[in-house]
Amino acid sequence: MPRKVITDDTARQNEELRDLLIAISVVAKRLATKIEEQQKGEDQCMHKTKDSAD
Repeated sequence: MPRKVITDDTARQNEELRDLLIAISVVAKRLATKIEEQQKGEDQCMHKTKDSAD
């Protein structure tokens, strides 16, 4: 059975793909954090509004 030889080009492409996936992951985590913070802010605002109405 012949062995596949990974060329430098293939290795470079794999490294670029890995880096791209890491970058996407970092951006997704930042967006998720911003959404969570926004939701917390809205929850606090709703509690304040509800408390003022009582």
